[in-house]
Amino acid sequence: MSGEIIRSKEFIEAYPEDILCDTKDNFSRWHKGKKHKYSPEEINSMVATFELEGQLQPIGVRKVPGENIDDEQRYKVAYGFRRYEAAEAYNKKHPKEPMKLKCQVVDATEKEAYVKNLDENIRRNDMTPMDLAHAFERLRTDLEWKDVEIAEHWDFSPAYITKLKALLKIPVEAQEKVASGEYSMEDAEIIAKKPTEEEQRELMRKADETIPTPSDEDSGDEEKPKKKKKSGVKQAARETQTDDGKPALAPMKLAEFKQVLTDWTEGDSEGLKNLAANLQKILEGRKQGLYEKKIRILLGEEEEAEATPKKGRKRELAEV
Repeated sequence: MSGEIIRSKEFIEAYPEDILCDTKDNFSRWHKGKKHKYSPEEINSMVATFELEGQLQPIGVRKVPGENIDDEQRYKVAYGFRRYEAAEAYNKKHPKEPMKLKCQVVDATEKEAYVKNLDENIRRNDMTPMDLAHAFERLRTDLEWKDVEIAEHWDFSPAYITKLKALLKIPVEAQEKVASGEYSMEDAEIIAKKPTEEEQRELMRKADETIPTPSDEDSGDEEKPKKKKKSGVKQAARETQTDDGKPALAPMKLAEFKQVLTDWTEGDSEGLKNLAANLQKILEGRKQGLYEKKIRILLGEEEEAEATPKKGRKRELAEV
């Protein structure tokens, strides 16, 4: 595990453009799986602070060699990325009176600086679960940290670290919803349990369809406190479960039966006509799970079980 950063007594002041800054060093903010991104509101708020009070806290920089052998030593941001971006925005707003950044030089490697940046953001409670999931994944891949080390360093439970890892298994669109707060951690866990991305996206689609729309009663002139809108993931997951607890067949699989069902209903066999009628009801959203087992047997996904003896069946029912 990386060691502690040693702060020096050396302070410098420099314009932002004279300080190196690599966005990948600040993975404390995740944005569409690419890089960190602070909102305009966050940057503008800090610019306003600079205008009123100046820079209150220095950023951390570390010494790095120049690009060429003859180049002078350069400084690179170790932590304080938001202040760095705010200073850039400030100077664009005040080109005639640009500000210099107050910096404290720290003795740290690139990896140590990354951990320090995480420390500061986690301490300020400034990261979403999605931010943490991607930040910790970089610790695993680049710094070879173990989950137990991550949990111990930041005093998180191992269960919470496991939940964060599950966030990385869902589509990027779902990750964005987690980052924005539209999906909860529990929603993400439900989506992650789906074995394929196709099934995960189908569940997300169903969740979008089940989100309740505002009723006419809410359209009055009186202002009412807004309740947090539910995502619909839990409801969609329940609707895709059969009576025996197994996942319901994907709609695309059922859709493949449509032409077959039409042929059956126009045939001569009464048995096939009845089965087709019931399957069509399932496609329409009725009798969900009633003939699910028969469909699985027809698809070859499940073997037909031997009939339960009547006495045993009665005993099972009596115990329920």
